[in-house]
Amino acid sequence: MEYVTISAKVSRVELTELKAYCDKRNITTSTLLRNLLRKELDSPLPANLSGRNQIIYNAKGDNFTWQIVLDNDDVIKVMDDVPTEYVQNLKDAIDSALKKRDETTRRTKKCSVPVPSEIVRGEKK
Repeated sequence: MEYVTISAKVSRVELTELKAYCDKRNITTSTLLRNLLRKELDSPLPANLSGRNQIIYNAKGDNFTWQIVLDNDDVIKVMDDVPTEYVQNLKDAIDSALKKRDETTRRTKKCSVPVPSEIVRGEKK
């Protein structure tokens, strides 16, 4: 097999971060980049995927499984054996962020959605 060199321009900060990352893992930058490239080429992902989060309670372990069910019915496991405290903390963080968003968009009714400002102003495209 014949090998060739490829290159990419990165900022000095990015190069420093890359070198530090590789040093921590005791690998060369070439090895890291080659592995990342191979992984992407072997399993390319479409740019846009749709699906829904699914949280499943496991009574036996008193914990949860977090997965994503894609629209094509493929299932991607995000995490198994998720502690109740983690799920509760995540729920609280999401609720807080959504409340802040509702305040920002002046949403007062559960069934309402944000309206683009162009529509409110009567602007036509």
